[in-house]
Amino acid sequence: MKTLRASLAIILFIYSVPTILSALDIYRGKEPDLSSEWIIISVFFVLSMAFILINLLELVKVKK
Repeated sequence: MKTLRASLAIILFIYSVPTILSALDIYRGKEPDLSSEWIIISVFFVLSMAFILINLLELVKVKK
């Protein structure tokens, strides 16, 4: 479980740069086709939710 958490943390850290850039493109509306930008944001959201869920499960497991 710790390996999974560590790998997700590294992926999220690296993936945060393109996510921020995509969010800025969406905010500014510079690109004519924003579908790829929304895909990047959606993948980051899903990875973040997985990371949060794994951390919560680990916390519940430790308290038992």
